[in-house]
Amino acid sequence: MTNQQSDIEFANKVKREEIATYRQADFVIVVSEQERQLLVPDLPDNKLAIIPNIHPMGEYIPTGARDKNVLMFVGWGQYEPNSDAVLYFANEILPLILEHAPQVRFKVIGEGYPEAVKNLHGGPIEILGHVPSMHPYLTESYISLAPLRYGSGVKGKIGEALSYGLPVVTTSVGLEGFGLTPGKQILIGDTPREFADHVLGLLNDPVRHAEIGISGRNFLEQNFSEAVVKIKINEVFQHIEQTPVPWLKLKGRVLCSRFYHALNRYVLWRFKKSH
Repeated sequence: MTNQQSDIEFANKVKREEIATYRQADFVIVVSEQERQLLVPDLPDNKLAIIPNIHPMGEYIPTGARDKNVLMFVGWGQYEPNSDAVLYFANEILPLILEHAPQVRFKVIGEGYPEAVKNLHGGPIEILGHVPSMHPYLTESYISLAPLRYGSGVKGKIGEALSYGLPVVTTSVGLEGFGLTPGKQILIGDTPREFADHVLGLLNDPVRHAEIGISGRNFLEQNFSEAVVKIKINEVFQHIEQTPVPWLKLKGRVLCSRFYHALNRYVLWRFKKSH
């Protein structure tokens, strides 16, 4: 949320419409426990299930093979929380880091950033724009940053970094939806000083860096890998098969058809392809 009144009113309107739609469904699928908890007050618990996003596992790169001077941020610049995060880090956090680690470089990857972000380019900051592949940056960087101050949902940038064993420093906003344990699989800093201290701590302690990277990667594999999500999908469909479903009106049948089409297009194709 931007805290603008018009945005708040629009969000509340959308929420009412979504809840009304969910109540007409026999089953509602969300991608995180946090989202499930948000819906529990409005829906029977037995109508809710979690099928998390699939995060393919990347190549594990050990601490010693990474460039200790490179900090990375990735995100679509036209999404305001991303551009705000870059400006926040560059203006309020990076100076604190440079006091103790002047050799550090901050690389921003992604297209669509406003001029305020593009104008940061120079010195320790590199605004790279679109890149053909994230692989070189995920294998080179020493720390992935997600200094998000607002926004919602499970952050793909965090899952992608974890899949490579790349330690992540983020905020409470960035943590949402994963179920990660702060201090064990990820580091959380909600003030500039806290955030900078976590980054400096990883730069100065390769053992801690390796522990966070490995622990985060293991968590992702155990909870968000294709094999795990496949099991969860099967469990959901077994539950649905055992649930009595009343005859749907034409509108309901159309909605179900669209749901299956979307599920097949965005989720089930992964498993068909693997066979």
